[in-house]
Amino acid sequence: MKWEFVKIKVKDLVQQETNPRRIRKEQKEELQKSISKFGYAQPIVITNDNLIIGGHQRFLIAKSNKELEIECMRALEELNHKQIEELTIRLNKNIGEFDFDMLANYYEPEDLVDWGFTLEELQLEEITNDNKETKTHEILIKFHNADDLNQAERDIESIVGKYIGAFYTVKIK
Repeated sequence: MKWEFVKIKVKDLVQQETNPRRIRKEQKEELQKSISKFGYAQPIVITNDNLIIGGHQRFLIAKSNKELEIECMRALEELNHKQIEELTIRLNKNIGEFDFDMLANYYEPEDLVDWGFTLEELQLEEITNDNKETKTHEILIKFHNADDLNQAERDIESIVGKYIGAFYTVKIK
């Protein structure tokens, strides 16, 4: 299936009466913050007759912001009712999950909360800035063959995985 980018008047977009996607007040506020800061980075997905398949919440925000036009992704071929239903679900259901270890290692909790995560999602009771010094240890190990190296990497992952928030790097020479 092929798609095209088009600018459509907000008033010409049609909401899907059977859209099952709901948004909590907090999620809507976070979406509004994102749109205010970055614009409509994701286009609204529509049929040839301007029926919204994906992006109902972005549409509602554009409407409340009194936007005149918005960028949409329109199907180049006619979609039947079943295809519209399926795509409506897939666009919302296929939302990825986060690697929380990676979030803990590479992102500041304050930023994550500011960007829409809750303390509960991050499994934090509060955000503290202890500024504790991180201890780093570096070990140089020479391996005689790739099999030994691969086994050592698996062993290190197993050991380090027991320590929440631990970060390690394996350097190969």
